[in-house]
Amino acid sequence: MKTADNLKDAELFCFLAARKPLLKLRIELKVLSDNIVNDLARQLDCTRLLLTATGELYNSASINAFFHRCLQYGNFLNQVCPIL
Repeated sequence: MKTADNLKDAELFCFLAARKPLLKLRIELKVLSDNIVNDLARQLDCTRLLLTATGELYNSASINAFFHRCLQYGNFLNQVCPIL
């Protein structure tokens, strides 16, 4: 589309804004700045949940015991099996 004939107001605004790179960028930044607080708040909630879950896994006695056993079995297998 090269002309703005037969466009409604909103369509004309978008058409003209798209033809001006700096205006388009300023509009995108304005929209982004309006939404960034809510987006960051959601990300913060998700990050806190992940941090809590990671802490629970890291401090889990049963998981630590499982990995300790895995290391013991690995050490045993390395001692018994000769290297060819």
